[in-house]
Amino acid sequence: MSQPTARNLKRLLPLVLAVSSMWAAVWAAGTSGDLYFTTYKGGADVNKISFNYDGTKLVIGPVVNVAKTDGSDGLIFAPDSELLVGGQGNKVHKINIATQAVVTHTAGGVDAYHMALDPGQQYAWASGIPGGLAKIPLTPFADGTAIPLSGDDVKVTSLAFQDADHAFYTSSGTDGSGNFGTLDLKAFTTHRLIKNLQGGHGMAFDTFTGHLMLFGGENIVQINPANAQIVSTRAFPGSKFDQGTVDGKGHLFVADGNGTVLFVDYVATKKIGDSANYSAQPYVADNMDDVAPLSGLGSNPNPNPNPQPDSLIAVVKALYQDADGDGRIDQAWVEFPKAIAALPTQIQLQDPFNPSTTVTVPAAGIVRIDETHILATFKDKEFTAGTGFDPKPYGKILADAKVFDGASFVIGDGVGPRIASAVSNPPANANDKPTLTVTFSEAMKADPAVGFPFDIKRPGASDPSGKIKVVSVQPAGGNAYVYTFEGSVFPLPGDSLRLKSGATGLADAQGNPSNMKDYVPVGGVLPKVVYQLESKGTGLVTVPKLDGPIPLPNSILVVDQSVSEGGCLNCPPSVNVVISDAVKANYSDTKPFLITLKVNAPFHYDLSFFDNLGVYINKAVGDVSAADLARLRKDKDGNYLLGLAWWPVSSRGGQVGNGAYIAHGTLTTTGDLKTIQGSQGEFRALANKSENVFFTFGYLRR
Repeated sequence: MSQPTARNLKRLLPLVLAVSSMWAAVWAAGTSGDLYFTTYKGGADVNKISFNYDGTKLVIGPVVNVAKTDGSDGLIFAPDSELLVGGQGNKVHKINIATQAVVTHTAGGVDAYHMALDPGQQYAWASGIPGGLAKIPLTPFADGTAIPLSGDDVKVTSLAFQDADHAFYTSSGTDGSGNFGTLDLKAFTTHRLIKNLQGGHGMAFDTFTGHLMLFGGENIVQINPANAQIVSTRAFPGSKFDQGTVDGKGHLFVADGNGTVLFVDYVATKKIGDSANYSAQPYVADNMDDVAPLSGLGSNPNPNPNPQPDSLIAVVKALYQDADGDGRIDQAWVEFPKAIAALPTQIQLQDPFNPSTTVTVPAAGIVRIDETHILATFKDKEFTAGTGFDPKPYGKILADAKVFDGASFVIGDGVGPRIASAVSNPPANANDKPTLTVTFSEAMKADPAVGFPFDIKRPGASDPSGKIKVVSVQPAGGNAYVYTFEGSVFPLPGDSLRLKSGATGLADAQGNPSNMKDYVPVGGVLPKVVYQLESKGTGLVTVPKLDGPIPLPNSILVVDQSVSEGGCLNCPPSVNVVISDAVKANYSDTKPFLITLKVNAPFHYDLSFFDNLGVYINKAVGDVSAADLARLRKDKDGNYLLGLAWWPVSSRGGQVGNGAYIAHGTLTTTGDLKTIQGSQGEFRALANKSENVFFTFGYLRR
């Protein structure tokens, strides 16, 4: 940073020597007035809002249009109380705020964006971002003249005057980073004092502290003009600051391109970056650009002394809510700045996802919470969606105009997050862990320390949530997160999930917890269930290796014994049959199947199963078709060797326990049943087309 000369430092005194004396600092807790501002996309682009700060809370009024232009940016008041607006090109507008009449003149070939009023009040100055400098006559208002600059910076953005011959300047693009220095208004030569200053875009002189306040990007910078030293800074991440202003009483307003206005009360600290300062950043309008000065040069000579009558009560805060947790907005929570004697009798509310839809809540749907808060409920006309929207003026009190302010009021998102979708991902390889990809309704932060923050329902089975162990939670882009689990118990396709009500560690960007009441089905692919057929002793038939039973359409698995890996003819894709080594070695010495049979033609089975007390367990009815048999190999006699293995899942969906069971039913074929072997019997030679079966067998659960 280059050092200012002694001559320049002497000039770096309180700004606007004659004018600023009228704006001596006044120690006051509150402030109120009208804040004029522009938006940068044309149309109704010159507007105002009222504001009132009582020392504890900022309240802003509705947006009121002042004029429409073909382009607007920086704005100041002329001495006759009309607005001067940079036209985003070679033009400057002069607006009568009473009639909305607009008169436009050229800026001498300069692109006019930021505006400043000359201390003599006979001229205004227009500049770019950064760009050339133009001098605009005001008496009368006429075309401007371009003023070439020389020195360290030949393009400037904002001016703040020391006196009639000297000013401070910034030279900055839209990103808010730029240079800061002094401008000689006789020689039109710049002298740079600070290079690449983060926040060096817009600028205003503050009579309250005697310092300059600079704004740009995410930053506010306070500079002492006596020595060009930075006094204090503060960053507001995500903001896009352009131009700001101060009221001369310790309060700052800055326009944010995201649609908000930043307010800071630094009365007590006198430092803009002090963490003890009260600050607020309410939404005002889309495409927010610049604000007009509230004090000093360029401020309104005739400000409105009472912009919002005390007799009318305005809403200070409101939130949409989902009272019944079904994912749709059905309630508005509303806060007033003071106690209300009577409730509003009609409130109109707009759907934030479908602006053409509004509901009018009558007196019957409006109830009091306490002296300053009410609820407006419309469950019979709830909106179709519920969460993840920007705060905007969606509400309006239609009746009671003598009590309540009838202007539109901003309503924010008070609805907690929801599950939009959930997909189960079983392990693809032996060393993989199962995962669940959950997409939420809005941006949020998922904390792995909270474990499994979902309620889970599994059809026909007990709640597995107590056995589910989360080992990590990772963002997957957008609003999706991947939950990774330890072990083989995890959410499966066919399960249903919902966020636990008020679950800690899961909230949206506004801090709203979930109030989800309904369940979302889990999608994905069922994991392969290994069904291993073994022999573990006399009478033992089949042993499935699985942690949780998966219901099948049939309780019998028809297995081809001629294939060493076990070919299942009627298994769904989610089941993989494996025959143990003992079974592979010698089928005749092991009895892993409920029934082993040789057939030479398609057959039908109809079997019922009971426990040893005669209680019904399940039923197996099905056919082995000619197409099924065509997949098998015949023996030398033209017969097929098949095994019927029992799937030990009850009709209620639960896996059965250890014990003795009874099988009863018939086997019927269009050809011949050549041989048949029960689980405890020897092979029997047959020549029947039908055979009744009735026997007991044992089952051991792994």
